[in-house]
Amino acid sequence: ADYPNPVDFTSGLNSSGNTFGLGAGYDYWDWESGTYGFTGSCDFRGVVNERLEIYASDSGDKSCAYGIDVEITPEIYSLIQSGSRIAVSFSYEWDGNDDPFESTDEVWIKGRWTSPNSGTHYLGSNLDDTHNHRDTTPEIDSRDNPDDDFSGFFYQDITAWVEAPGTYYLDFGGKLDRSWHGEWGYFMFDDIAVSIYNETESNITFSFPGVNMSYVKAATLYFEAKDIDPSKYDCVYVNGYHIGMADYQEVNGSDEWQQVRFDVPVMYLREGENEIKFTGGTSEGCNRTGDNDGWYARNIKLSLVHSNETHEYLRKKSMLIMSDGEANTLIGDCPNYGSSSCPTVSGWLTPYQETVERACEAHDKYNISIYAIAFGNAGQDAIDMLRDAACCDNCSHFYTSNNEDELREIYSQIAQGIINSSWVNQTLETSQDIGEISRLYEDSFIRINYSSYISPPEYGEVTFTFVGHKFENMSGNATITDNETLTKEGWFFVPNNVKVVEAMATSYSSQFWTDRLYIKNESGTEWERVYWMGDFVEQNYSRVGDPFIVNIPVRTIGPQNNSVRIGTGYGPENGTGGSPDTQIIYTGRIAGVSLEGYSNVFPRAEGSNFTVYYDIDGDNISDGSINVRFGSNPDDIFDPINDSIDNAFMRLMNSLNVVWDTSPEGIGSGTPEDPYDGSIYNPIDFQISNEINIDSTLISGVPSMWGPVNLEVRVWN
Repeated sequence: ADYPNPVDFTSGLNSSGNTFGLGAGYDYWDWESGTYGFTGSCDFRGVVNERLEIYASDSGDKSCAYGIDVEITPEIYSLIQSGSRIAVSFSYEWDGNDDPFESTDEVWIKGRWTSPNSGTHYLGSNLDDTHNHRDTTPEIDSRDNPDDDFSGFFYQDITAWVEAPGTYYLDFGGKLDRSWHGEWGYFMFDDIAVSIYNETESNITFSFPGVNMSYVKAATLYFEAKDIDPSKYDCVYVNGYHIGMADYQEVNGSDEWQQVRFDVPVMYLREGENEIKFTGGTSEGCNRTGDNDGWYARNIKLSLVHSNETHEYLRKKSMLIMSDGEANTLIGDCPNYGSSSCPTVSGWLTPYQETVERACEAHDKYNISIYAIAFGNAGQDAIDMLRDAACCDNCSHFYTSNNEDELREIYSQIAQGIINSSWVNQTLETSQDIGEISRLYEDSFIRINYSSYISPPEYGEVTFTFVGHKFENMSGNATITDNETLTKEGWFFVPNNVKVVEAMATSYSSQFWTDRLYIKNESGTEWERVYWMGDFVEQNYSRVGDPFIVNIPVRTIGPQNNSVRIGTGYGPENGTGGSPDTQIIYTGRIAGVSLEGYSNVFPRAEGSNFTVYYDIDGDNISDGSINVRFGSNPDDIFDPINDSIDNAFMRLMNSLNVVWDTSPEGIGSGTPEDPYDGSIYNPIDFQISNEINIDSTLISGVPSMWGPVNLEVRVWN
């Protein structure tokens, strides 16, 4: 119904109605909520950026799918009867809201093929049937805690489910199990194909529309295999790179389908098409001919995990090649290449050539430093090969060793060379002139006298540390949110009764230098720049250290909301924005927490136990809980109205609830409308331990008007 094949939606969505399911009507593309178990509704957005899109909102658990009729003509079925195979394939992506998901949440990519003869068959395999027991049918992909976006390409042979000419039905979509508000995301699909292929083909091409490969953090190849002969080289390649042998996966010798998984180095992937090659090798190698193994693969999927920003590896990379003889084995081939048991093949590289080629590739493509050592009686051929490999980088990186002491000294030289090449100078900035220092002696030292400006707490004050949200939770993933200052903006909240005594920003500057910080309280109108590395360096920052923590003067911090802009750069004139991972940490004090005063008289003093919920980021949503036992009878019923120990405990909880108190007039009554301090509806603002102690002393014989009272009346005549 749609062309070209695969369907890439460049011309929109072909649909004249919506009759989802086999036999419901032949009107091209259909859509439906509740397809895979969860009944919440989805927003079917049709074609967005040339891909089918489903929006799964945060209003409940849901499962949703697109579907289409597939006509198997007599001509197609004749090809299948003649030995051809039929397969379903498509690309998919999950793009979730960043960071709100929890370990109890999960997302699934689902699909089905429905036959008029054998019924409905789920695509994929049973990757996860244990997540809260909420999905027990096969799936195409599945992730717990789906904060990270992921995408993949799915391929499955469905020949066994095409029994005759006729109309069949294909559907695919997603399923979302969520536990809280703010958890939502998008399912996207593209390049839908139902294809005829010849069983002898071993190459499959994957593409990932809309995915920038520089954002990819991990890649995994999944498939099912059977009829593998462990004595044969049955190999898998990605874009020509050998990633492993299927024989080395779990093989039980039966003809049952078995799961196979390979982690694919991200560096092997490329923009556009990526080729997966399977070989049925011989007992001598992956790519030899002769007694080749015949085995089967199905449900082939290349899955990617990616983020919204590049993750450049900034550390110095080095590798060491060591050998006591010339290389004699090619990758994916038999040992002792060139011997009678592993004869040479015309046109192939030799192990010598392959070693040098891979070393040069590591240096030229990935900037890896190459070191090589020939040790023992390596022979001239090995020495030449290892020297050539080192020369891909620097010929001085080649060493020879004849004994253990020499080898130990070479290791030390290489390690020092790596350290020297990756060392970054750090300097101490001081406001005093310490003079010109031209020589350091063994007993040289620097003495710094430092007096803290933080005064000790006053009587009744409690000190606590507050860690704010990452800036990405406030202003997104962009590194620059203010074009004038070239900074990233975030903010933090200070309650009215909190005295801030120290504050700092943690800056993840990557390859740059943290060089600027501005702050403004909500009561102010102007931003104040409180830190500027340009005061110390006029050009580039390469000769100074990079502060990963920047102090914020407490005089600039006021109650309620405080906004912060932080930036990095190469130099004063080259701002590069700030990291979304930046956080504000401040130390504050609250007065009067321990001064509870006197309570009323109570009829009981037993104690109890109470589950205390705490909120450590100021949003009045519990971040954890702990059960606290107190008093002489901690198994007694909790009753702060009639038990003095319980009441004292609740008054302490009330004093620890300083940022957002749902029951500000007292300890609360325990209802959802007027909750206790420390309950799930009104968490306190400190994380406490279950080692809290409440001491009580029973005093009797105190005169009181609290009953019962004996009254004696005497009458004298």
